[in-house]
Amino acid sequence: MRLGYVGLRGHHLVCLQFFEGSGYSEEFVDNLRRVLDGFQHEGAVLEAGPDDVCARCHHLGAEGECTLEPGGEQSIRALDKLAVELLQVDTGQRVDYEQVRAQVARVLRQWRAQACDGCQWATQCEPAQRLMARDTRP
Repeated sequence: MRLGYVGLRGHHLVCLQFFEGSGYSEEFVDNLRRVLDGFQHEGAVLEAGPDDVCARCHHLGAEGECTLEPGGEQSIRALDKLAVELLQVDTGQRVDYEQVRAQVARVLRQWRAQACDGCQWATQCEPAQRLMARDTRP
């Protein structure tokens, strides 16, 4: 984390909205909590690649690539691109947590349809996604 803000890649802007305390390891979860707290209180800057969440992920390769699965980096970059398009943000842009949360609520149906199918975290995110969807219905 940087002084005054956190760095987040596109899909983490969305996925952190649904963080419920699960992760790859205790160290990873502790970092997620710190990053989320920083995002909520200080905002974030959109990163084009590995960010403050990735920094403590054991799937971050030596070249800064995602090694979760074969083709993992391409999958992650596709999620980032989708998030950036749906949230209408640009690399290097500073974003506010509440503004991002409101935009995520508006695009949640699209995000779920295009990004969540097959995600290993989908079952952990689902309860928080349902709450957000319920709370934002007209």
